Amino acid sequence: MFKDRRFLIGLGAGIIIGGLLLQMIFIGQKYAVPVSEQELREAAERAGLELAPRNNQVNESTDQGQPKPVNKDNK
Repeated sequence: MFKDRRFLIGLGAGIIIGGLLLQMIFIGQKYAVPVSEQELREAAERAGLELAPRNNQVNESTDQGQPKPVNKDNK
């Protein structure tokens, strides 16, 4: 037999397990159901969050809760 039998068994098992996990990921993606906007808004409301439009820039707050000054210069 080979000197590196344990290594080859581990390598083969890793390849097999990796392939199985990859197939499970592909199967899971096939059955993923997209969330409607209404469901997303309801989930955000339950979590106490507020949704912002994608193009809207949200002001970040400092550690004290005060909004950071917005730099009007686009440098």
